[in-house]
Amino acid sequence: KVPADAKANVDGPLAELKKAIEDNDLPAMRTATDKVAQASQALGAAMYASAQEQQAGAGAAGAADEAAQTAEDDVIDAEIVDEGESK
Repeated sequence: KVPADAKANVDGPLAELKKAIEDNDLPAMRTATDKVAQASQALGAAMYASAQEQQAGAGAAGAADEAAQTAEDDVIDAEIVDEGESK
């Protein structure tokens, strides 16, 4: 999901760009394009940070579940030695 404040930061520059295109104002288009690019990069960074937080939360929960499952397993590793046969 996109944070509302990050989306709002993109909407303003995008409206400026649309207005510059309608007015056919090349210098304003360049300036607005730069603003949109900066805003979209900030939006991408916010989305990336949000995804990282979700993965970190899921990773911690997964590690706890795995530790609990490992504690429940009673596996004994043993080697069978046949003492009746000589080599």
